[in-house]
Amino acid sequence: MARLAGFFLDRRWCAGGSRTGGVGGLALGVWALRRTGMSTDRIARRTVAFFFLTSVPNVVGVIVIGLGMAVGILDGPSTLALTLLPALVAAGAIVLTIAGGRWAAKAEMRAADPDRPRERLRRVLGTLSGGVEESIALLRQHDRWLVIGLIGYLGFDVMILWSTFHAFGVSPSLSVIWIGYLIGELGGLIPVPGGIGGVDLGLVGTLVLYKVPLGAATAAVLGYRAIALWVPAVLGSVAFVLLRRSLSREAVAISDCEPGGEVEVIGRGLVRMRT
Repeated sequence: MARLAGFFLDRRWCAGGSRTGGVGGLALGVWALRRTGMSTDRIARRTVAFFFLTSVPNVVGVIVIGLGMAVGILDGPSTLALTLLPALVAAGAIVLTIAGGRWAAKAEMRAADPDRPRERLRRVLGTLSGGVEESIALLRQHDRWLVIGLIGYLGFDVMILWSTFHAFGVSPSLSVIWIGYLIGELGGLIPVPGGIGGVDLGLVGTLVLYKVPLGAATAAVLGYRAIALWVPAVLGSVAFVLLRRSLSREAVAISDCEPGGEVEVIGRGLVRMRT
C-alpha cells in the first residue's frame, strides 16, 4: 500500500487534467514528472497534449450527437440552434486548434531571437505547437489503449450523471444527457477551485436549455458532482498520506545511505549515491 503513490509517479501520469484536481492536481503532476527527470519544456508540452487529447472525445461527441439530433436520428430538440449550431462550433474548435498549433510553430521560428522577452514568447509558442503536434501524432498511432481510455473516461463519467437522474426518478433521453454534459462541462473552464460552481451552473443551465426540468437537473447534477468530488477527494487523501510516509522513509534512507550505496527513490528507481 505504501508503494501506491510511487506506482503513479513511476508511470509518469499527469494529474493536471483532473476536473477536481485544479491547480493542486497540476502542481502534483509537474512535481511527479520532474522527479522522473523529465524536462520542464517536455512537461509543458505533455500537459498541452493531455488537455487536447481529453477534449477530443467531448468535441467529437458534440458533433455526432448534434448532427444526430438535427437529422432526427437521436431524441432531443429539433431546433438548429440546439443541434446543428453546437456541432458546427465543435467542428470549428477542432479546426482552430490544429490551425493554431501550426501558426504557433511558425510564430516560434519568427520569434527566434536572443532577446530575453522574445525568448519567453518563443518557448510559450513552442509549448503550444509541440503539445498539439504531439497529441495529433499520438492519435495517428491508433493506440487502442489510448482510444479506450479517452472514450471510457468520458463514457463512465456521463453514465454517472445518467444514474443520478434515474436515482431521482427522472429520465431524460440519453442523447440529451450526453449533449448537456458535453456542453455544460465547459463551465469547468471558469478558474474556480475544482470547478465548483462553474461546472454545476454550466451543466444545469445547459440541461434546462434542452428542456430538462430545473429541479430535476439541479438534483441530478448536485448528486453527480458529489460523487465526482468526494470519491477522488477520499482516495486522493489516502494516497497523499501514503505518499508523505513514503517520502519520509525515502529521506531517512538517503541520509543513512553511504557514498556509493544504492537507495530506492520514488520515480527514479534505484539511485547510486555519489561518493
